[in-house]
Amino acid sequence: MIDGKKIKKIRVELNLSQSAVAERADISQTQLSRIESGLGDTTTGVASAVARALGVELSEILIPENPTKPRPKKKKRQAGRKPGWLTRLMAL
Repeated sequence: MIDGKKIKKIRVELNLSQSAVAERADISQTQLSRIESGLGDTTTGVASAVARALGVELSEILIPENPTKPRPKKKKRQAGRKPGWLTRLMAL
């Protein structure tokens, strides 16, 4: 999946308009706008063309498939209660 915010950030840093990048990538300005706003998913070919138009590697504008997420915290037991058999089983 493409990181539209990152594409926009790079484009703005390079002082390029959406029209200029879209023309270089051989896509419509509307399609680039949708990609930047996160409304449109795209193919690897289009992603590669956008990366080339910006002069960056494809990996720089992709979102990792499995971003690391913090593990959820375990709930504390209420004082004075033993965990039931189902709770002990689920904890395994």
